[in-house]
Amino acid sequence: MLEPLPKILIVNDDQEVVDLYVEKFSSSGFEAVGALGGEKGLALARASKFDLILTGIMKPHQTPQMTGFDMISQL
Repeated sequence: MLEPLPKILIVNDDQEVVDLYVEKFSSSGFEAVGALGGEKGLALARASKFDLILTGIMKPHQTPQMTGFDMISQL
């Protein structure tokens, strides 16, 4: 029986950064899931189990709803 791939959640306020990391981690043998912004990242993190969550700081002027710090503090 095959073991499940380690699952990584990548959260950033820049879609290009999210896509880059998802592609790199996926091609390296991980199950990578991307989220644009802290609110979407928080929802995904609460809905599924991840082995690692990689988030940017997401400065408030870029993502006024939720920073990376806000997201992690709510988990």
